[in-house]
Amino acid sequence: MTPIGFTEERLVPAAIRTDLTLERVFLAQHLERYRLAKALIEEAHGQGRILDLACGAGYGASILSEIGDIVAVDRDVDILTYARKEYPGRCIRHLRGDAEDSAFLNSLGRFHAVVSLETLEHLSDPDPFLTWVRSALLPDGLFICSVPVTKTLDLTPYHTRDFDEAAMRRLLRSHGFDTRVAARQAAGFTLRDLLEERRARKGALGRSARGLARFYLTHPAYFLHRIFGYLLEGRVMIRTAVFVSTAHRTSPTWCFEADSDGRALARMAPL
Repeated sequence: MTPIGFTEERLVPAAIRTDLTLERVFLAQHLERYRLAKALIEEAHGQGRILDLACGAGYGASILSEIGDIVAVDRDVDILTYARKEYPGRCIRHLRGDAEDSAFLNSLGRFHAVVSLETLEHLSDPDPFLTWVRSALLPDGLFICSVPVTKTLDLTPYHTRDFDEAAMRRLLRSHGFDTRVAARQAAGFTLRDLLEERRARKGALGRSARGLARFYLTHPAYFLHRIFGYLLEGRVMIRTAVFVSTAHRTSPTWCFEADSDGRALARMAPL
């Protein structure tokens, strides 16, 4: 198995250096999201069958397993092996799979909750995945997701798109979800924080200096956004929102008709 350590694509609590501001903050925020997801599901269902999609190192599935049976999915074989070893649980089943593999998704069954944190911004097309999520939720099921809601494409080569809150609401609504923001998180990092991180991790975080320069040459709006943002706030700000959604259910309405004798008949019909 490849040694499991720190990368920007997966958070491994045991590999975090808490003396580094960026890593310490990211760990706290990731744990907070999973604890929030647990509280939301527990409030809605008590216990249930829960999918943790893009489960990574397994710490989130471990938190969620306190309130249900967990199917924990990731596409990385090594990280799944790590999760099974470091975060085992009789209520957790780890599976290798991909959020963009429709055949795999359709094999999973249905859930009281689907949790997929920091995932949508990585997908080449989130629409098929969201269509599947809606079909996979049991009645009154919850879809809990989080995404960065500030620009991040300049910071990492692994994201395919940027979202803001309004765009996320529109996207989720277009797939038949009623959505609200359950939490907002903000993290601000000074240039010193970022340089300290790059030195400690030997430049492993984010784009290389050359890659960043190439990106800004072809995306000048991102460069201006980053410069003006830093001048205004004195930090590189990364904001994240956690969305909780339920599948929209058409509301019934009463329709009154009369039979041949003039007696009122009532029936239920969807709006």
